[in-house]
Amino acid sequence: MAIRRSSGTSSAALLAGALALACASKPAAPAPDSGFLPEPERMTEQRDRFPFDRVWVSPDYVRDRYTRLWIKPVNTDHLMNMDWYDQSTAQHVKIREGANLLARYMHNAFRTAIYYDPNKRYTLVEQVDPRTLILEMAIVEVTPNDATLGALGLVLPPLRRAGEKGSVAMEGRIRDGETQEILGMFADREEARQRVLDPKAVTWWGHSEAIIDVWAKELVKLINTPPDFTVQEESPSFSLQPW
Repeated sequence: MAIRRSSGTSSAALLAGALALACASKPAAPAPDSGFLPEPERMTEQRDRFPFDRVWVSPDYVRDRYTRLWIKPVNTDHLMNMDWYDQSTAQHVKIREGANLLARYMHNAFRTAIYYDPNKRYTLVEQVDPRTLILEMAIVEVTPNDATLGALGLVLPPLRRAGEKGSVAMEGRIRDGETQEILGMFADREEARQRVLDPKAVTWWGHSEAIIDVWAKELVKLINTPPDFTVQEESPSFSLQPW
C-alpha cells in the first residue's frame, strides 16, 4: 500500500473510507468480443487453472517445445465502448495518445516480467525459430471512473455515464513462431480499485496500469507452474493519493 503522509483526522477518514471501497469491489463482467481474436467462441472459463475470464488452449500445444518468447507491440485498433467522451472535440487526439501510451506500458510490463522471471523460463527475442512462441495482445476496452473524468474535465455525451470504477479489458493469443499456428487465446476484464485522486498526477488511463502489472505477474506464474496448478486471480495494489 502506497500512502503519502498527511496530518490530522481527515487523512485517517480518507484512508478508512477508501479501504472500505476497495474491499467492496466485485469482479468485472467479461467484456464482449472485440474482433481481435479469431473464433473467440472456442474460449471458456477455466478457473481451475487460469486467472482470466476465458481461455482456449490448442491440443497441439507442447509446452516444453518452446524456450524463446517474442512479445509483439500491444494492439489498440479494437478498442470498444469509447463513448464516454465527446469525440467531436480535441479530446479525441488526447484519448488516442493515451491509449497508445497505455499499450506501450503494457508491452514493457510484460517484457519486464519475463526478463526478471527468476526461473528464466523464456528468453526474450524479436525473431523466430522453431523454439519460439509469439505473444500478441490487444487492449480492447478502457473505461475511467466518474472521479477521473471529473478531475480531467472530460465531457460525457448526453445520457452516457462512465463506470463507478475504472476498468480495462484485454485479449491475447499465442502463436507458434515457425508455423504461425494459434496455440492459445485468452481474454480478461478487470476493475480498478477505488482511490482518492491526485489532480496533479491523474490520467484517464492511470487506473489501468496496476491491472496490467497483475496480468504480467499472472503470466509468469502460468509459465512456471504445472498444468494442474491453479493460478489465483490477484487484485491490483491499492494506493491512496490524497490532496
